Amino acid sequence: MIQPLDSIDKLYLHTNKGRVLTLNPNLKIESEIESEDFYIYYLNRGNKKFLSKESQTFVIDADGKKVAEFSASSRSTFLNGKLYNAQEMSFLEIDLKNILQE
Repeated sequence: MIQPLDSIDKLYLHTNKGRVLTLNPNLKIESEIESEDFYIYYLNRGNKKFLSKESQTFVIDADGKKVAEFSASSRSTFLNGKLYNAQEMSFLEIDLKNILQE
């Protein structure tokens, strides 16, 4: 089960060196996490959360269960029930209507 980080008392800063710094409200570094161990929470539609790790997206329901997985990064755009994502020399259009209705 994947649990997204929804904490408002911490700030997560992604560095250009591939690390994620955890900062407290006083902006003091509390920990460092390798970005390979981190998911990016980039979209919320209905009771579904969209998390990405590298070029994979995981759709999680309200209970934290994975309901879908597909190739798309956190740089995707959601429009009219579809997710659009550009990867290298490809442009993907993923119809999410069935996933969002579940």
